[in-house]
This record gives sequence, structure tokens and C-alpha cells, in this order.
Amino acid sequence: MPRLLLLHEEQGPGGIHTVLKTLQSSLIAQGWQITSLAVRPWPVGPRALWQAWQAWRLARQADVLLASNNFRPAYVAVLLGMLARQPAVVWVHGPLQAV
Repeated sequence: MPRLLLLHEEQGPGGIHTVLKTLQSSLIAQGWQITSLAVRPWPVGPRALWQAWQAWRLARQADVLLASNNFRPAYVAVLLGMLARQPAVVWVHGPLQAV
């Protein structure tokens, strides 16, 4: 069973979270094991080290890291992917026209 670590910001109402829930349901139906991690600003101190350790541990256990469309999860996914030597996919979206 393939394992996915889904990095996202806080869960809440809205289109992004609706898409994430649909994606999770579809992947689970296809046999994926999903671990979800909300990426928040980490405090400074021992708690930050503990949270960073937990994120790295989850990244090592996953086969693929997937970040939602926000900047913080994307940066964390790329960093964890490099540290854990796991593939990281960053889901982005933006305007359909040039800004």
C-alpha cells in the first residue's frame, strides 16, 4: 500500500479544502494510506524541535510528499523531501492569465 504525506495549512471551509478532501477520498479508494499534516508557523524552542522531528519522521515513512497550493506547505514539502530523500509534489494553481 503506497503511503502519502499530505502537507497543508489549517483545515477549514473553502474550495482548496474541498479539493483536498476529495483527493484524499479518491486516493484512499485506490489503496493509498494518507497521513495529513497541518503546517503551521512553528514556535521557537524545544517544541519547535519536536514538531520538526515529527514532520521529518512522517516524511521518512511516506513514499510521496504532497503539498497543497499554499507557500508554507510547499516550502516544507521541498525541504522535507530533500532531507528525507523522498519525492515531493507541490500542487499549485494560480491565474489562468498572465498577471
